[in-house]
Amino acid sequence: MNPQTFLRCFVLCSVTVVLTRAQSWAPPAQRQSIKIHQTVTPRFPEDEMLRGVTMGRARIALSIDHTGSLKEWLVVGYTKPAFAAAAVAAVRQWTFEPMRVRGEAVSARCELNFDFQATGVIVSLDATSTVSRYIDAVFSPEGRWACALEELDRVPARLVATPPGYSQSLGDRGIKGRALIEFFIGEDGTVRLPTVITADHEELGVLAAAAVQTWKFEPPLRHGRPVLARARQVFNFEPGSS
Repeated sequence: MNPQTFLRCFVLCSVTVVLTRAQSWAPPAQRQSIKIHQTVTPRFPEDEMLRGVTMGRARIALSIDHTGSLKEWLVVGYTKPAFAAAAVAAVRQWTFEPMRVRGEAVSARCELNFDFQATGVIVSLDATSTVSRYIDAVFSPEGRWACALEELDRVPARLVATPPGYSQSLGDRGIKGRALIEFFIGEDGTVRLPTVITADHEELGVLAAAAVQTWKFEPPLRHGRPVLARARQVFNFEPGSS
């Protein structure tokens, strides 16, 4: 007799907000984070449930513009593709309120961590099978997660590297310093979701992020296979610099 599974499912979703644009230097008292209205609950993938899988994970990066609209989304990782698909299907039906800095609505990026869990009684599965299914859910060969640069076979070369448009007028106004940009490099080498992590001036962060958006890389490789990679770039802006 085949194992029969009687499951009651629920999904835990934790939210981590990553600041973007000018938000990173505004005092916490002057920042209001993105508000997420979960109008629907992510559904536990039925096919995985029928296979006896009782947990899974997914991570989705979102870009929310100043109007609260979902501008772009990117699957950053998952234990199985079905969990990523379930997370995205829910997110696309959610509504958002934009981040505010000093009362002004601004664009921002956030990353959502989804923990899928099914609870209930699993019939005809011995302890070995249960452990095996747990390992399969968490360490599935189907899993994919964004890699750090040090996890790659080599750091992908930049094929297009347009510099930020730092003008003399900005230097004359005393606007100089550093900006730190975080971004993803897609499996095809395109840049996704560039985000200002810190910047000494808002203008510098905007210029740096706009430049990175146009960059192009070699496909990131891990064990010879194209992967999604997370990267950071520091820019130093000084009068007379290129």
